[in-house]
Amino acid sequence: MNNIKKSIIFYFLSILVIVFLIPIVYKDFLVAKENLRVEQERLDQQNAYFEGIRKSEEDLEDYTSSLTKVETAIPDNPSVPSIIRYVEAIARNSGVILYDIGAFETIPFGNHPKLQETTFGIQVDGLSYIEVKRFFDEVEASAKAFLIEEATINRKEDEESGSVRFEGLAIIKTYSY
Repeated sequence: MNNIKKSIIFYFLSILVIVFLIPIVYKDFLVAKENLRVEQERLDQQNAYFEGIRKSEEDLEDYTSSLTKVETAIPDNPSVPSIIRYVEAIARNSGVILYDIGAFETIPFGNHPKLQETTFGIQVDGLSYIEVKRFFDEVEASAKAFLIEEATINRKEDEESGSVRFEGLAIIKTYSY
């Protein structure tokens, strides 16, 4: 009878363990499984984010030549003499005479704290309308970031000699860091 008593107690304790302990362990298992799923989703999102960054970096490599042009066009600190030399070179190449470069005015550009806008006036003379227009076209198309804000080309006739010249006046903006 002792054996039967022990067997009944053993079965009873086994049933108690099955009824009370296993659900607690199973709930812990379900919570751990859910935490694992959430961490796996977070890891997948992080991997997708880094893959997007890698893809963006590869896409940017296609634009390195364009970015080099931008770095050339917008110098770190353009000095007035370098701008004057650059404009003089364009004038020589297009066949006009550079008569005057007005005062330079540099102000911050928009909401960009580092970007600056420099404005100056210019006066050139050429033998033909085409020369003056070519000068303005070359200034705007140059590797430097020049924007012609206003431009006029006037025909000037010398009364004594009867020669005709064309005067070009412009307000030009350039940008720098």
